[in-house]
Amino acid sequence: MISILTLYVFGLTLADFCNIIKPTGNYKDVIPFISMFLSIGILILSLLEGSQNYQIKSERLHNCSKEIAEVYNELRQFICTDAKNVDGDNKLSELTKRYEFILSKYTENHDPIDYELFQTEHRKYFNIGWVKGKIILLKSLLISYWLYVLLIFTPALVLYIILIK
Repeated sequence: MISILTLYVFGLTLADFCNIIKPTGNYKDVIPFISMFLSIGILILSLLEGSQNYQIKSERLHNCSKEIAEVYNELRQFICTDAKNVDGDNKLSELTKRYEFILSKYTENHDPIDYELFQTEHRKYFNIGWVKGKIILLKSLLISYWLYVLLIFTPALVLYIILIK
């Protein structure tokens, strides 16, 4: 995204410098304005993306999943063995408390769309049809990339409109 916007800025600057684009009248200052506007947008977008700490969030989600997997494996082992013994209720209570502790320890969580994507990957278990799966995939793409698509195509559209006039 940042690279594409930077390419727009370089292209606009070069086109203006080499007189390839020759807006007239009220539009003669539009190219420098768009270049400066995009440059500021690149700076803001870079700061926003840099502050997301994706690596830290990814590591925490991974650590959380490893701890939950341990609890899950103990639960499976408990279920597969003779769960009717006297300590059965205590073991389930202890596993539940550990699970809740793990969830409270890690504040990061997946977005709701992540669960829907998981359901589409395991359609037969969640009884999700092909069409609903494709709708969920499209929804995921829109949620994740709408801003980037907008930022990529808006400058090109604005330039196209300016050049036509």
